[in-house]
Amino acid sequence: MFCKYGPAGVDAHVQDHRFGLVYEALIFQRVLCRLPVSAPRCFGTYADPSGWMCLFLEYVRGAKRINKLPTQEGLVRAAEWIGSFHALCDADAGSGRLGLCVHSAAYYRDWLARTGRLAAELPKADVWVADVCRRAQSRLVPLLMSARPTIVHGEYYPHNILALNGSVFPIDWETAAVAAGELDLASLTDGWPTDVVAECREIYASTRWGSATPRDFQQRLAACELYWSLRWLGRALGHAESDAARARLEHIERMAAEFSLL
Repeated sequence: MFCKYGPAGVDAHVQDHRFGLVYEALIFQRVLCRLPVSAPRCFGTYADPSGWMCLFLEYVRGAKRINKLPTQEGLVRAAEWIGSFHALCDADAGSGRLGLCVHSAAYYRDWLARTGRLAAELPKADVWVADVCRRAQSRLVPLLMSARPTIVHGEYYPHNILALNGSVFPIDWETAAVAAGELDLASLTDGWPTDVVAECREIYASTRWGSATPRDFQQRLAACELYWSLRWLGRALGHAESDAARARLEHIERMAAEFSLL
């Protein structure tokens, strides 16, 4: 058994995207436990008088995070898993009966505006970031909202995904929400080699839609990738001169040019 201990509700230090262990327990109980997908079992919760709580989960013995595996096969399996999960959730996500958080247009704009405000602290050579964030609010957000809603993990990074014997087990569901599924694919493949990214995109699309992949899938995925990078930058306050931040800025500049946001 694995015991996850933390605040029961929303973490006040996190910008409206991590909703606490009560919410994560809800995801296990209302979503994961009823779907034919690999996931750790949830045994229950315990809340203490201080407002913190324990979430008791199955300990997947022998599993490793997919970014720690010797090959990149785990990344492809994770793309397949999330494509299947999104397909299974498509019907329920828009009903509202599950009581999940929803990424609205205002939610996306708030994140972009936050990054735009922080851009004032970047070196003068990077003042263009604020303009990109402002323009993205009217050009990217409609693309993000155009997707058929599904249930997303919210932080589908490789270090949040365990692998064991060819199966994957996503963990840390505090950020799950109803949103565009391409956001999970964008976060999964962020920063990986182009050949692996292409394979992940292909298997995701075929698993989720079969031969009926939407025509705007690639464009919406690109919008999600740019939004994800801008959001990453907005959380990297104080590290704008790090190697990772400089590489991220270069990536944002290339993608912003493709969307005519510069």
